[in-house]
Amino acid sequence: MGLQDQIGSFCWWSLMTKDVPKANEFYHQLFDWQLSEMEIPGHDNATIYAAGKGGFANPVPIENDFPFPSHWISYIIVANVDQACQQAEELGGKVSVPTFEIPSVGHTAVINDPVGSAFHVFTPEQDSDDLNMIGNGPGEVCWMELLVDDPTAALPFYSELFGWQFSAPMPMNGGEYY
Repeated sequence: MGLQDQIGSFCWWSLMTKDVPKANEFYHQLFDWQLSEMEIPGHDNATIYAAGKGGFANPVPIENDFPFPSHWISYIIVANVDQACQQAEELGGKVSVPTFEIPSVGHTAVINDPVGSAFHVFTPEQDSDDLNMIGNGPGEVCWMELLVDDPTAALPFYSELFGWQFSAPMPMNGGEYY
């Protein structure tokens, strides 16, 4: 499976946290996530969380005065990060962190969709066999949801940017679930 077959797939997650050691211990105890070190040329090594399919996430320290609580952010595969950023802005999104390189790994940027939700777009340095890290085993990420007040404002954005298709909404908890 080449890169083109994986466009729009989730491939990585970063935990933006104010307490990396506490988060590491919590997730290790809860899900038995293993911690390993990944060498990034020219930078400090990165701590990687691993489960059944291998490494899938990393903790990223944020300052205590960061205006938002600790949170997860996902990475979605695109063919070209710069083109995805341009397209996202044309579709009503906003590039909040411009394209940057993760040495020997690939390129990424942070985009906010039209309703304000943030995610990374990512293009790997090398065309890999399988970048999709959604799993179905114990401790693996198996589902992604976007909780917004008005999902219909975000659906066209994701359809155009990633080619995602949405089924008809189903009633759930007094609203509609796509």
